[in-house]
Amino acid sequence: MKPLRSLILAAAIVGPANRLIGQEARVQVVNKATGAGIPGALISLRNEANAVVLRVLADERGRAVLRALAAGRYQVRADGIGFSMDLSSPLDLDPSTPVSVRLALEPAPLKLDEVIVTGTRSVVCDLSQAEGGTVARIWDEARKALTATTLTRANKSLEFEIRLIDRQLRPSGRIISEKVDVKRGASQRPFQTADPELLHQNGYVLTDESGSTYFGADADLLLSDRFLDDHCFGLADKAPAGKIGLTFAPIESRKVSDIRGTLWLDQTSLQLGLLEFAFTRVDYPDGVENVGGRVEFNRLPSGAWIVSNWAIRMPVIAQVKGAITNRTELRGYREAAGQALASGSRAPLATTTAIAGTVFDSVVNAPLGNAVVSIQSGAFADTSDQEGRFRIETPGVGNYAVTLRHPRLHRLGLDSLLGSARVVRGETTTLNFAVPGPAAVGTELCQDPGRVVVGLLRDAGTTLPIAGVVTILFPARVIRRHPRPRSGAPTRVAIGERGTNLTSPTDSSGAFQFCGIPFDSEVTLLARVPSRLAVTRLIEAGSTALVELEVPIP
Repeated sequence: MKPLRSLILAAAIVGPANRLIGQEARVQVVNKATGAGIPGALISLRNEANAVVLRVLADERGRAVLRALAAGRYQVRADGIGFSMDLSSPLDLDPSTPVSVRLALEPAPLKLDEVIVTGTRSVVCDLSQAEGGTVARIWDEARKALTATTLTRANKSLEFEIRLIDRQLRPSGRIISEKVDVKRGASQRPFQTADPELLHQNGYVLTDESGSTYFGADADLLLSDRFLDDHCFGLADKAPAGKIGLTFAPIESRKVSDIRGTLWLDQTSLQLGLLEFAFTRVDYPDGVENVGGRVEFNRLPSGAWIVSNWAIRMPVIAQVKGAITNRTELRGYREAAGQALASGSRAPLATTTAIAGTVFDSVVNAPLGNAVVSIQSGAFADTSDQEGRFRIETPGVGNYAVTLRHPRLHRLGLDSLLGSARVVRGETTTLNFAVPGPAAVGTELCQDPGRVVVGLLRDAGTTLPIAGVVTILFPARVIRRHPRPRSGAPTRVAIGERGTNLTSPTDSSGAFQFCGIPFDSEVTLLARVPSRLAVTRLIEAGSTALVELEVPIP
C-alpha cells in the first residue's frame, strides 16, 4: 500500500522586511487611541493603480522600511487586526529624499450584536460582493493573520525548532506507535498543500489502486482566489466562550472531494487562533471518524505570525476480497503532526494545556511514585510523586502517545506502559495508568504462568542493580517442557532425582523472572554473582500467583 502523505503548512518565522533597491520610506503604525506601535501590522506600498508593489510586516514597535522598485507616486496602506485601515497621502518617491510616514489606526472591535446568529442567517458564496457584512468583516480579520503568516515564512534568519510526529493508530483511535523527528535551523516547509488549481480540478483526496493521498489546507490556499471561488462562508452556529467561528464549505456544484471547516478567532482581539477542517464527498468504509486536520496560529512578540501546531489524520483503508465482491475495510489511522518553537522562547499559551493523572500499582494496591511519564520521546515529561500524581504541560495539541517507565516494570517483565491522550488547547486531559495486577502480569510475562517469581539482584553496599545467575530449585519433577518467559534471558531446565532446577542469568539491571513454579511446593532460590558470596532465599508454598523479591548480594 502506498504510504499516506500529509500535505499541510509547517511553521515559519520572519522579521524585517525584504530590502529592495530604490527610494526608502520609513513607516510607523500606531494605535490612534493610545499612540503605541502595533506589532505585526500589515504595511503595503501601492502604485497609482492601487496595485500592491510591496507588502511587509511591522516589527514589535510597529515600524518597517519600504523600498520602492522605482521612483514614482505611491501610497502606503496599513492594516491591523482589530483596527480600521489607514491610507497615506500620495507620496512622490525619488532617490534623493528619504520619506517618513506615520499611520494611526482606529480600534474597531466587533460588536456583540454583529455576531448573534439566527436560523435565518445567510451564507456568503462571494466575499467580494459582501463588503460591509459580518461574514466579510470576520474574513477580513482572518485574512490579515493568514497574510502575515505567508509573509513571515519569507525570512530564513531566525533559528527555531520543529518537531515532526508520525503516529499509527488502531481503528479505535488508540496510538500504537509514534516516531518523533526534531529539526533545528532556518525556516522550512516540511509539508505543503497542492496548487489550488489542481485541487479545484482533482479534489483534496486522490485514490487509486496504490493508496490515497490527502491534501490539507494552508494559509496560501485559503487566500487563493480559486479557494474563495469554490467555497461558501458563514458564521458558526455554536462557538466556545469568547470565540467566533467563520465556517467554509464547498459550493453545491462541486462534485469532487473537498474540505469544509472553521476558522476560529478571538471575539475581543479578533486574532486568528485555529483552523479546523474535515474532508467531504469522500466514500469511507463503516467506522471511519475524526478524519481531517487542524492548524494553530500564534503571533510572536515581534509581530511575526507562525503556525505553532498542526496535524492531519488520515484513515488507513484496505481492499478485502470477498467470495462475490470486494469491500473496503478500516485498518486504522495515520496521523502526521508537528510543532514549531522559536529557539530560546516558549510557545505562547493562552491558558495552561496539560496531561495529568495518577499511576497506580495494582500488584501492591498502592500509588506508584518516581514513575517517569512522557510524551514525544521524552521531550515533555514529569515524575510521579509519592501519591502517584503527575502533570505534563505541553505547547502542543492533538493526539499523543504517553509512555510510562519505572525500574519496577522491568522487574515484572514489562518494559513500559503506553497510553493515549487527546490534548485540547487550554484544557487539562486526564490519563490514569495502572500497573497490571498479579494475574495480568503472569499472563503478560509467561505463556503458561503457574506461579511466577520475579525479582532483582542488588549490591548490598551500594544498593545498585548487579548482574548474576539465579537458580530456582523445587522437589517436583516436571516431565513436560517447562514454561518460559515470553522475553528476556533463556531459562535452563534440569530435571533430576531430587526435583527440578531452573537457572537463568540476569541482565545488567539485575532483573530475573521465572514462570510455572508449583503452588504446592516449597521453593529455594539461589543467587550467585562472580567473586561474591552466594545468597539463598526460601519461598514458601502458597496460593500467591506473583512473588516479588529483592536480593542484596554481599
